[in-house]
Amino acid sequence: MWARILEVAIGGALGATARLLAMEALRHRIGSAWPFGTFFVNISGCLALGLIVRFSHASGWSILDRHMLVVVGFLGSFTTFSTFVADADTLWQREGFLPALTYLLLSVGLGFAVFWCARHAGSG
Repeated sequence: MWARILEVAIGGALGATARLLAMEALRHRIGSAWPFGTFFVNISGCLALGLIVRFSHASGWSILDRHMLVVVGFLGSFTTFSTFVADADTLWQREGFLPALTYLLLSVGLGFAVFWCARHAGSG
């Protein structure tokens, strides 16, 4: 158990650092009028997780071998969006398109709604 915790901690520190560096680099190059940094880490995290899953399936290598370090730790702190997309894909594979689409729309829509409500709660 402690080895898994250590793997998540190391991967998390590296992922959070990579996120900061990527977001700062884009902010300095492009500006901050639009959230390019967040967009970049979300899309690149999805690409990385997709490649990891593809590689693990093609090679017979189990993603669980380094799941804690790479997926939960690094990608989990680099972007949780990649995990969100992978969960939607798993739901699509198991249950079909409509349940996956429902999950995506409810997660984004409800997530934004509760964020907005909490942000404006009690403001006059």
